[in-house]
Amino acid sequence: MMLVCVGVSFRCARQDVRDRVSFTPEGAAAFQAKLAAAGVAQSLVLSTCNRCEVFAWVNGQDARSTRSRSTKCAWLAERQRMRK
Repeated sequence: MMLVCVGVSFRCARQDVRDRVSFTPEGAAAFQAKLAAAGVAQSLVLSTCNRCEVFAWVNGQDARSTRSRSTKCAWLAERQRMRK
């Protein structure tokens, strides 16, 4: 297993981008359910005014693959209706 983190913070994204990526408590739970359905063992969504991060425990081989990382970023972007 490997811990993977995908996120944005005030250091790398403007406020309008952070607002679009942020999660409500209900949205975080729904996103975690989607990750679980995709085979993610455990996940945590941290969403504050300064940052949004998704931590996920995934199979080590999946975590190392470029496709897996880009898929996780695509899920986050899709969930927030952001362009790639």
